[in-house]
Amino acid sequence: MCTEIAGSYLDRAYQGAALTYQQVVAEPSRYRRSLGGGFAVLDECHHMGEGKSWADALNEAFGGASHRLSLSGTAFRSDGCRIPFVRYDENGVSIADYRYGYAEALRDCVVRPVYFVSFGGETIWYRGGRKMQAEFGQALSREDAAARLRTALDPAGGWMAHVLRRAHQRLTSIRHHGHDDAGGLVVCMDQTHARRVAELLRRLTGSTPAMALSDDPHASAVIAEYAGGRKEWIVAVRQVSEGTDIPRLRVGLWATNTTTELFFRQVVGRLVRVVPGLLEQDAYLYLPADPQLLRHARSLAEERSHSIPGPQGEENDLPRVPAAPTTEPDFRALGSTAGEGEVVAGSHVIAPAELTRAVQIAGSCGLALTDPLPFALALREAAHGGATCDLPVEAIRRGLRSFLSRRVREFCARSGSSHKEAYARLKRQTGKPVSRLNEAALCRHVQTVNGWIERHCGSASEPEQTANSA
Repeated sequence: MCTEIAGSYLDRAYQGAALTYQQVVAEPSRYRRSLGGGFAVLDECHHMGEGKSWADALNEAFGGASHRLSLSGTAFRSDGCRIPFVRYDENGVSIADYRYGYAEALRDCVVRPVYFVSFGGETIWYRGGRKMQAEFGQALSREDAAARLRTALDPAGGWMAHVLRRAHQRLTSIRHHGHDDAGGLVVCMDQTHARRVAELLRRLTGSTPAMALSDDPHASAVIAEYAGGRKEWIVAVRQVSEGTDIPRLRVGLWATNTTTELFFRQVVGRLVRVVPGLLEQDAYLYLPADPQLLRHARSLAEERSHSIPGPQGEENDLPRVPAAPTTEPDFRALGSTAGEGEVVAGSHVIAPAELTRAVQIAGSCGLALTDPLPFALALREAAHGGATCDLPVEAIRRGLRSFLSRRVREFCARSGSSHKEAYARLKRQTGKPVSRLNEAALCRHVQTVNGWIERHCGSASEPEQTANSA
């Protein structure tokens, strides 16, 4: 096989070849002869469905293989095209022989948990001879929803500046608390947009980001240098997505008007790489409170099969909002402001009011929070997944015990102490087990454990943020 493909100079001991799909599509009959009844490994197989011509050519080239192994981290397509050699049921849903998704990888600690921090706000734009104004919570037509998103992402508006500051605060906190070379990624719409975002980022933070732009012949070198360096931010257009491995990325900012699930998952995939030996591995993706993007964030843990469109040509489960052209002649962004949105954390969706309530509850108990999100999650669990606005005292105590347990686990992981030793030290202070303590005593225990962590590690790893931020 290799001799026919690469020429007689290649050693006949080699029994295989690595090819691109483009190579195969150009000469399918040649590769069908070369492969014969051999074994075909089809990596990122969703690319095989790029169109009917590709599908036909790849079917011709690999249809006679004795074995085929099709692999993909995103085994579906936003355009609904069939993927060659993938089986579908009567409803047009793909059937995998083996599935290992984000939920399983998270369970096995081979990927990081990702928190999706959304921001709403008000946007004003001009389009089609009329001035429009809308918040992210309003239902709009596809065209107006796309215009709203583009307006929020305009670097001249208030939304981008606010969210960039918040994302940079998060990154600074992560670097300060144990991951000193952590990086951030901003995914932009096009080259012009990326340069404007990079300049805004430089003005706001004093940090000049790396730039990895589409059609830039040096983009790969820029990415490689960034991956091995300590620079804080990289701004990218269609470069840092599928196949790029930068484990130090911990913060992302969605600044593109592309809203397909495939691209969303590819970007999230850049944030989930684990750094061996690092205790705190949480990652954060900051994004507009666009309904399509929030739907993707909520469904990420529910691994989705590829689905073929029904008779009307629409996807069965997720409507697709195409990216609006960035050069639409009569569109003009006039301004935007940012407001708190929901936080998607695993199976929980935390509303802004819950973050505020977490700060209020902690404050009433004498506990100062640097980041309300972990405590809000603990309260949500204490409420058994229900609302946290009117929690009874016992539920608040359960939340505080859960929050204390998180801090004790972190201390033990960092110090080498056992949980039994840590809780024994705490019990000596009050003479009572944790299960019998009131809110004030539980808060004092949390502060005590925070002090232990600071003395052992130089700083507590709970991210530094303003009391009402995520």
